[in-house]
Amino acid sequence: MATAPSLEAALGMAFAERCTVIVDMARVTFMASSGIGKLVRARKRLRAADGDLFVRNVPPNVRQVFTICGLDELFGEQRKAAAAG
Repeated sequence: MATAPSLEAALGMAFAERCTVIVDMARVTFMASSGIGKLVRARKRLRAADGDLFVRNVPPNVRQVFTICGLDELFGEQRKAAAAG
């Protein structure tokens, strides 16, 4: 949760501006359920406001967490889209 305040601040601006957010996870070494919850809720909120949230550069250990939580397809599409953009 060391980066949670930075994430919250960036997402707050994105919600206000209805934009697309790309979260570069290259330096993420650990992700707890609270972090996953923040990403899922942020994506839902952004999509409801004509924005979106993508993730890219997801380390294998975090990708495994997404898979265990059943979110690999949700974030899998976003990894491909973010890599293309």
